[in-house]
Amino acid sequence: MNDTGFTRHTRWDTATSVLRYLRTHDTGGTRSDIMNHLALSSSTMTDTCAKLRDLNLIFEQSVHSQRRGRPSLMVRPHPRGPVVALIDVSHTHWRLAFAHIDGIPHIHRVESIPPSRTIFLRSLTDVLTNAHNELGSRLVCVVVSMRSTITENTHTQPVFLGWDHLDFTDLVTQLAPLPVMIENNATLSALAEYHHRRGAAHGYRGVLLIDITSSIGGAFISHGSVVSGATGSGGEYGHLPMGDPTIQCRCGAYGCWSTVTDGYALARSLGDPPPVDPEEYVHTISDECLLDPEGVYATVRDITAHGPLQTRTLTSARTNLGQGLATIAQGLGRGLAGLTNALAPDVIVMSGHALTVRRLASRAFTQAFDNALMDVRRTRAPAIASAVFGSEGYLRGGAILALDTVITPAYLDARSHH
Repeated sequence: MNDTGFTRHTRWDTATSVLRYLRTHDTGGTRSDIMNHLALSSSTMTDTCAKLRDLNLIFEQSVHSQRRGRPSLMVRPHPRGPVVALIDVSHTHWRLAFAHIDGIPHIHRVESIPPSRTIFLRSLTDVLTNAHNELGSRLVCVVVSMRSTITENTHTQPVFLGWDHLDFTDLVTQLAPLPVMIENNATLSALAEYHHRRGAAHGYRGVLLIDITSSIGGAFISHGSVVSGATGSGGEYGHLPMGDPTIQCRCGAYGCWSTVTDGYALARSLGDPPPVDPEEYVHTISDECLLDPEGVYATVRDITAHGPLQTRTLTSARTNLGQGLATIAQGLGRGLAGLTNALAPDVIVMSGHALTVRRLASRAFTQAFDNALMDVRRTRAPAIASAVFGSEGYLRGGAILALDTVITPAYLDARSHH
């Protein structure tokens, strides 16, 4: 029988599944855990682990348990195994992390965003080139997480940095043939919450994730696949016209949903100037609320139930804060209801400042959400969950995406012949 490429690759299917288990479960999976989860026989598991050890992909460590019998064998990433590099770009900083085949990101460095995009791109290119030179063939993929629209895998519009365009083509060319993936941060967060065993969206079929950082980011996963449109840039839910039509968004359009839900919107409602860093601004407001939670919650509840005239006995500052939070929560709730009507998710995962707004003005959010749902959606309303990984989800999701893309049966077969 001819040993075709297809038959060679299929020999590695089980090994690929074992490695995927490691990156979608917490560290510490034993042979028996993996064997039971994948419905493998003891002999198959033993043979598979031997192959993966020979390829320097895993090592096994004996641990003693309370149960009788031989010690359990913990399956862990080999210290000289494959590595993925992960870059996450925020409003003020960028950070570099590395992950082994278990998908757990380890932060290596954090740097401020320079004022020039040319300097920024050169810095990223230099750091990743040095990492590639140091790790050699162990570095198998690079993922860059951006809070912006991504087109053609290399072009972004990071208006949150004050740049209308950022082209990663030179970086991709410099690192070739190493795969480089430029991805939206909310998409990566959704992948982490969906694929990881601990994720808030694990086990659901239709997942809508909404993440408010510098603006609203979002992603929709349907039966395991991210819905990203013809160009891969779909999911820009923050730019649906569900906001104030008199306000121009930084994207150039008027009336985007972000104009009534992000940090800039909260600043406008409180009469503050546009914040330099909208994420930090919302953090500051949240901390202010935590210093006097009962007063703020009472204000928001009173405004939601009776309107601002009923709060005249409260201080002006507290009234403004309560009114601002209620307004933001109502905009968030209505928008999520509209997306629920359109997409029919069975879970909504909220991350970033979406969680803060919902917590501080829960009644305003719930009323707005419920009132805007179609009857057919209201009878089977989606669960609303808090993201498990938060900003770490950008890195974890990036690691899962990179490893799913690279660590394939074909990769393992090629590695076995080197």
